[in-house]
Amino acid sequence: QADFSPAISPNGRKLAVASLQDKLGGWCGEIEDLQTNIFVIDLADPSNRDLVVIDGGWPSWGSDNILFFHHNIEKVEMKKRWGVFYINVDEGLESDMIRVTPEDISAITPAAIDATTVAVATIRKPSGFGEERNDEQYRHIEVFAVSNEPLQKVTQSIRPLADHFNPFVIVDNGGQKHIGYDRCKVTDNVNEYTVVETKFQKIKSDEPEVGVFRVSGVFPTFSPDGKKLAFVDNEFRGVWVADEQGLRMVFELEADSVFSPVWNENPANDILYICKGPAFQQAKPLHICLIHNPGKGNNRRQQLTRSSNNAFPSTNREGTRLVFRSNRDGPKNLYIMDALRGEAAGDAVRLTNGDWTDTHCQWSPNNNWIVFASNRSNPKVEKKKDLPDPGFFGVYLINAYNPDSLVKVMDSGFDLTIPGNVELFPGHVNHPYFSPDGKTLVVAADLAAVSCEPISLPLFSHSVRPYGDIFLIELDTDKLE
Repeated sequence: QADFSPAISPNGRKLAVASLQDKLGGWCGEIEDLQTNIFVIDLADPSNRDLVVIDGGWPSWGSDNILFFHHNIEKVEMKKRWGVFYINVDEGLESDMIRVTPEDISAITPAAIDATTVAVATIRKPSGFGEERNDEQYRHIEVFAVSNEPLQKVTQSIRPLADHFNPFVIVDNGGQKHIGYDRCKVTDNVNEYTVVETKFQKIKSDEPEVGVFRVSGVFPTFSPDGKKLAFVDNEFRGVWVADEQGLRMVFELEADSVFSPVWNENPANDILYICKGPAFQQAKPLHICLIHNPGKGNNRRQQLTRSSNNAFPSTNREGTRLVFRSNRDGPKNLYIMDALRGEAAGDAVRLTNGDWTDTHCQWSPNNNWIVFASNRSNPKVEKKKDLPDPGFFGVYLINAYNPDSLVKVMDSGFDLTIPGNVELFPGHVNHPYFSPDGKTLVVAADLAAVSCEPISLPLFSHSVRPYGDIFLIELDTDKLE
């Protein structure tokens, strides 16, 4: 069975788990509400599994018979309102679910303090993607009693504008209980622009000859010579470069967003491409821009596209041609334009043509092929479960000079079935990149599921979707000449 979130009772005799047992099809692609059931296992006889909660998760023992858990109350049209409940496991499945947290807030991931009190993560007011949030729209840790009364707000006064999540309880040597939790690094005031620390956080590496450091940001990209790293901060407002001179911002926006930086593949060109405009809003203009000499701190920007929604640029090895995705003719397809002057040098040439979405493209090191992600195998699929988008993307190769030469590398899992004609919906394979020698592709995919009870992730409602894990695909390059 697929069991998650194990919790051992205080007397050490019982194990509670959130499980996909008895759920036909197992994990079906859900990325927030896994729709698990809670079973209690007798540790003296682990084959003895008692179903105690239908559609519940994150079990936590308040005593040897009181079990707290969270439950998704609303499942209509993607609306969600989670609450924390408890049951008496001695009464089995017949036990009444008793709500602990108020109905007008969302509460998840309980950590029992005792049989009558529990620490939870709350979201008191919902918010939408891209919306600037107030303190009640962040996740905070609070303590409630089984009488449905709030006892203590733990984190609101410490860091009101940050997400706090996954509370836990520990007991010190004196028997006193303490509440711990995780917290995202978020600025209290976005006008104080400190979302990226200017000093690297060093991490001990498993390999002595490999240095590892961590810095806050997304969309990392190495220059062709491997000496410069560019990335975007978590607010999608600034572009940063790290090299032998240190870490510094090379481009900043007061409005809109910036994402997906990528270097010109010709080492002689100190050029960085970025996407500028509203993220994840395909009906609005989004432009590909060029930053000249970002390594020298020059943030002079040149817009390469004229209209529509354009993103994810990549140049050929010489740095003269640039492939990107655009919706200028309706659906998102791939186009090629001049890498230095953009559409000022002439109209972009269409590479793919279909009523689907082709995106996340990259030119191969040998210049012959372009790898990209596409939902062309199933472009009209309806939304399933709690997926924010249909998103069943696979990975393809197309010849840069002969669009009729197309290779499917890896499909999504949208069409998998099990006996009983039950559909499975994992399979978002995306963001493909070539290795420097062109013999391997790396992709992100949710084929191995996403996370143990991913509702526990802190900014889930403010992310498009999680991508799961990183996979390598070896290519038969003899057939791709």
